[in-house]
Amino acid sequence: MVEPPPLPVPSAPAPAAHPPAPHRGGTVFILGLLGLFGLLPLGAAAWAMANRDLDRMETGLTDRAGAGLTRTGKTLGAIGLIGACVTLGGAFLLLLLAATALAS
Repeated sequence: MVEPPPLPVPSAPAPAAHPPAPHRGGTVFILGLLGLFGLLPLGAAAWAMANRDLDRMETGLTDRAGAGLTRTGKTLGAIGLIGACVTLGGAFLLLLLAATALAS
């Protein structure tokens, strides 16, 4: 009688080809904080960087240790951008009202 071939022994998962890239949570947080205080381009940069880093964290390309800082920086950047848009929109409306008052 012929014996069947032995079953393969399960092995440990293969290590990743490359270790994950370091997170940029601190940088995103600082940029978001500065964006909150009126530096509009830095808030936009924080939002964009956070979106990219969070996507890369989900796929395992970036270290997940900075996910909390990255999410907080994204939120601060978004609040700063929205606040700046509301402020600029309000200033535009005030200028428009002033111009119409002067014209009449």
